[in-house]
Amino acid sequence: DRDFWNTVIFTDEKTFAPDEHGQLHVYRPRSTRYETRHVVQLQHSGRINCSAWGWVSASGVGELVRIDGRFNSQKYLDILNNVLMPSLQNRIIAATDIPFVHDRSPIHTATVIRERLQQQPMLSPVPWPSKGADLNPIENVWGLMVREWQPGHHRNGDDMWNHMQEVWTDVGRTDICRRLIQSMPDRINEVVSQHGHWTHY
Repeated sequence: DRDFWNTVIFTDEKTFAPDEHGQLHVYRPRSTRYETRHVVQLQHSGRINCSAWGWVSASGVGELVRIDGRFNSQKYLDILNNVLMPSLQNRIIAATDIPFVHDRSPIHTATVIRERLQQQPMLSPVPWPSKGADLNPIENVWGLMVREWQPGHHRNGDDMWNHMQEVWTDVGRTDICRRLIQSMPDRINEVVSQHGHWTHY
């Protein structure tokens, strides 16, 4: 229910590339936008990118961290220990048994991560499907960052990082996160009705 989702911390990491873009204009039959045959997956050059990890909740944005180099379980462990847990302690009075979401990537399910979470009563992972990107509201925040790219302005990782921080701060001044998270029951219902395929979220 919505009361439960209002207590959840949603986390994710993403690698951005300067050749990502917002909306593409295409022609397709009405009401078929999210059918698999009308979804295009893009390949990026990988020469320039910027990776970040962040968390959001119904009360707004949390921390945004730049990830240098290849992301792995040790870097994720450092983020949990040195970013997520301290920031929750500072913001949430009863910082125990907080439900939080991360997907089931090999980095998140690594033994060192599972053992750390078992030792830490603060965080209680929410069971999550293996393909659940459409369910995580933070994906919509990443989408805002991509939609606001200024073509030709983000020529290196530092430019991209500055842009990401600006959008993150702007989102924090609004109720976007609250509205996204309150849509969780509808997201779940739509994923079920689409049999796990793309949804409008």
